[in-house]
This record gives sequence, C-alpha cells and structure tokens, in this order.
Amino acid sequence: MDKILLLDIDGVLNTNSSRSKYGIDYINPYKVSLLNNLIGVSVVISSDWILDCWEMEVAGVASKLKAAGLKLPVIGGIDKSPILVGSFKGLRHHEVMGWVDSYPGVNWVAIDDCQIYHKQAVKTNPDIGLLPKHIRRIARLFKENS
Repeated sequence: MDKILLLDIDGVLNTNSSRSKYGIDYINPYKVSLLNNLIGVSVVISSDWILDCWEMEVAGVASKLKAAGLKLPVIGGIDKSPILVGSFKGLRHHEVMGWVDSYPGVNWVAIDDCQIYHKQAVKTNPDIGLLPKHIRRIARLFKENS
C-alpha cells in the first residue's frame, strides 16, 4: 500500500521567526532533511502555498522543496477550491478530510501546524516546526496503518 504524507509547509518546514527573518517563502533545509528519513513515502502538498495568491502551483512548490533537499516524490496537492477556501478558511481539517474521503484505503498521515482532528494527523508548533520526534511518530503511524 502506498504511503502518502499530506504536507503543510508553514509551521512545519519553517517557523514564524524564520519567515520573518528569511521571507515568507523560506523552507528550512534541515527540516526537509528530516522528511528524507521516511522510507517509501510520497508527498501530497496540503499547504496554502499552492493557492493562486502565492502564484505557485504544485510544481512550483515541489521545485522549492527539491531545492531545499527533498528526495521524496511530490505527487500532487490537495484541491484548494474556492469553495473550501471561502467556506473553511483556516480550517485545514476540512481540506485534508476531503482529500482522504476521495482516496479511500490510502495509507496517509498529515503533518500540519493546524489542528486536524484525526488519529493520522501530527501537529507541529508553528514556532518550532518539524522535529525528529514528529518523524518517528509519522513512521509509527504509517506502520500501524499498513
């Protein structure tokens, strides 16, 4: 069974302070290197970075992640339809669960600094971002769901 990581960027691969210091499109290469420890995992972008207002689509975000050292394949992005953005702005939970409902049976884990109300979700602190303990938890969730 394929393993899919639903990946947010802000608050996961960067922090509030790093965006202030380096710019809103900063991605921390160390945090990206942590993701590379996940074996057999593909990435689906769940970040608002793929919204038109960021002028970046999935391919653009994938390119930035690769430039920061990501070795995992990026296979797509969560639909950021105007209905979802307008109705549930700031509620990533609805976007993620909409994606999950569209792909039944997929072994998935979401990592985000927003609250996603599901046992397959790992929450980061936006002031700290991704840590090795999050990677261990993600790997454990994938294994438990196999």
